[in-house]
Amino acid sequence: MPVNAASKSIHLADDIAEKHDVQFVVHTQLAVLDVEQLNQHLGDHLHYMRSLMERDILAISDPFFTTDGKNTGNDFYVLRVDSLEEASRIAAEDPLHKSSFRTLRVEPWLQVMG
Repeated sequence: MPVNAASKSIHLADDIAEKHDVQFVVHTQLAVLDVEQLNQHLGDHLHYMRSLMERDILAISDPFFTTDGKNTGNDFYVLRVDSLEEASRIAAEDPLHKSSFRTLRVEPWLQVMG
């Protein structure tokens, strides 16, 4: 579950930290040259994402597209977990990351609006 920012090792202004939860954003980048290679393994990724959603760990996940509507192979997702370490471990288990089709970066995120 999301952890209140005040209880994290992340230092934020007190008034913001007391009102908002820290979540973790996973940025993914296509590591192969062909999006079609990625698409061949998308089913395993989607199954993993569904399992995270069913356990209320995954808040949102969406791919990026070009202006002409083509999937770039990159995406982001937001995890509701207790630490950066846990978010990194969960992201590393994503089949597209384990198979090196995508690289990842995980960072804390404070949703202030929305």
